[in-house]
Order: sequence, then structure tokens, then C-alpha cells
Amino acid sequence: MFFAQSVSADSRLTYQVSVQDIGWMQPVGDGRVAGTTDQKKRLEAIVINFSDGIEYNAHVQDIGWQGWTHSGGVAGTVGESRRMEAIRIRLTGRAAQNYDVLYRAHVQNYGWQGWVKNGEPAGTVGRELR
Repeated sequence: MFFAQSVSADSRLTYQVSVQDIGWMQPVGDGRVAGTTDQKKRLEAIVINFSDGIEYNAHVQDIGWQGWTHSGGVAGTVGESRRMEAIRIRLTGRAAQNYDVLYRAHVQNYGWQGWVKNGEPAGTVGRELR
């Protein structure tokens, strides 16, 4: 679901998602897909970890856009059976001055969307799609 180039040799970007009927999956990184494919499961929450500064928020079923959360925080909901419909991600601090964060979403009935960056929404809003 996400791709980013490390800011320094010590930096590492990882992300972990909670999926319908599965719960929290193992963290991934290096541009690998987070979640499931071809299983028709909704993504319910995400945690992104990046030592050089990142924040993100989710658009959630029946809630709308949540507030921004920082590295290690949960965006979306846990235990409420609500689908995450879109996400926005942006770097903070020095990382934001020198790098872009690129990401994309796979949307029900649409497939993979194009790449977006630096706080642009990936996913859909108002279409009730996972």
C-alpha cells in the first residue's frame, strides 16, 4: 500500500494494518503491500512507524476524517467493524523539507489507484467502499 525512500541509513518506515476477521497483521516495509488481496476484507486501522517524522489520518465509515496522528499512533478504528475508506500521509520535520512520501490505495470495484503524495487522499470519500 505504501512506498517511501528512507531519509537516512538509520531511518526505517514500517506499517501495520488491522483487517476484518484477521486483526493486526505483521508489520511490513520497503514498499510492500499491507493488508490482503482477493479476500474482500476491509482495512480497519493502520499504524505507521517512521523515526524521522510522519503523520497520517484516515477517513472512516460513519465517522469521516479523523484527526492527524503521529508515528506509532492508530488511524482508523479497532473493534468497531468500520472500514477505512481513505488515508492521507505526510512527512514532518526535516524529512518533509527534503523528501516526498508516496502511497496508493486498492479500492473495492476500482482496483489500484494512482500514486499520491504528501498529504493527498488515497482511497475514496463518500462512496462507501473498502
